[in-house]
This record gives sequence, structure tokens and C-alpha cells, in this order.
Amino acid sequence: MSKIPHRDVGPLIQIFRKVVRGRKFVPHLRFADDLAARTQPPPNIPGGPYHKTTKIYYHTRDARRLVEPPLVITTNKQLTAGSAIAAPTMKPVTPNQAYDPQLIEAPEPKYPDEVGQSEGI
Repeated sequence: MSKIPHRDVGPLIQIFRKVVRGRKFVPHLRFADDLAARTQPPPNIPGGPYHKTTKIYYHTRDARRLVEPPLVITTNKQLTAGSAIAAPTMKPVTPNQAYDPQLIEAPEPKYPDEVGQSEGI
């Protein structure tokens, strides 16, 4: 299995770059064969000092042991067409009276020009 050379500049520019910098050039490109494998073994973390003890104060405030499944606050009751349960009719709550454009009167024009014709001038 042969290793494929990574991308780089030509040999003349490599020598020039090495002389000008005064040190070896390290490319910042990441190639797949230089990286760690994606599949890592799971970590083997030992339990802490309170891992197996239950008769100590820390057990009552251990966050890992306080986690519980979520509470079910609704049920899957569905109403059918022939069900006897009727939903109560409620008016929508509004902060003030609902807008009715028929109740608002048009303002009287202050000047005759606003009507579009001059009256008696």
C-alpha cells in the first residue's frame, strides 16, 4: 500500500521557502491519512467516590440519579363525530371592543378644498 504524496509546491519553490523562512515549512492543510480515525473506542471512565455508595449525603443531591422520564401531561383522547361531549362556546377575549367600521363616522371636512369642490367661494 503506497502513500500518496500530499499537495505542495514544486521543488525549487520548496528550497526557496526553506531558505527564506529559515526553518522547515509545515503546511496547515489537513489530509485524511494524517488525522485520527473517526471511530474511537468508548472511554473507560472509572466511577467517582460516590458511584456505589448510597448511605451518604451526596446521594440525595446527585444530579445523575435525579433524572427521571418526562411527565405525561396530556392523553390521546380524540373526539369523534357522534361523541356526547360538546365543547363550551366561548367568546374570544379582546382587550377592548372589537373594531366595527360601520360605527365610525367620516370626519367633517375643515376646508372646502378637502371635498374636492369649492362651495360658495
